[in-house]
Amino acid sequence: MKKIFFITGLIFLAFAITACEKEDNNWRSDNPTHGYDNGRNTGGGSRGDNTGGNTGENTGGNTGGQVAQTTYTITHIWECVIRRSMCYPFRAYVMRCNNGKYYYLLRYRYPHELHVGDEVSFKVSSFCENEIEEMNGHNYNGGEGANENEYPDLGQYLVASDPIEAEVYGTFPIKMCTRLPIMPSNYWCIVTTENKLLFVTPNNIDFVPVPGDRFVYNVYTLFPNSILKAKKLE
Repeated sequence: MKKIFFITGLIFLAFAITACEKEDNNWRSDNPTHGYDNGRNTGGGSRGDNTGGNTGENTGGNTGGQVAQTTYTITHIWECVIRRSMCYPFRAYVMRCNNGKYYYLLRYRYPHELHVGDEVSFKVSSFCENEIEEMNGHNYNGGEGANENEYPDLGQYLVASDPIEAEVYGTFPIKMCTRLPIMPSNYWCIVTTENKLLFVTPNNIDFVPVPGDRFVYNVYTLFPNSILKAKKLE
């Protein structure tokens, strides 16, 4: 009996020590990936590679054992529709912040409108470095709203659209969780000269898009931002 009580005491002590461990509240502040600014909703971007450094480092230091929250400023933002593991269109934001990185946010996780110039604090998913998992608020600074697509006859079923012609204004890579299993997939984001934002997986495009390329593509009308197939025009 004493042996049983001794073992039970050890198990209880192990759980108590685990419960007292510090929670990891570090904000992600990775270095920027290469890509292109679309230059439309900041009043002065360029088509060149992103060269802005990470200006969102933790500056508050360690106060009471907790790392201060990192705040970023939105420099570009688009409103779009993405899919998850089910065939349902989820409204989302895709944004570029002043740390040079791109993120996406499912709108049901944060019902407030976001704008260029807003200061935002958030936590990214442990599965996908580009997905905002938790939004902890923002400061509205009076900037313009998100760019929206003119959707091609947005429908309720998986109906392919007619071919659509467009010109590449800029591109950037991003990882998104859009299918089962819920793991990140690589996407190219293409910003057109009409400031539409399109996503495409590498196997659905037969060329590497660069600014100035004319191309034709089609989408499912239920997912107007996700390219089914794209082909460069000569």
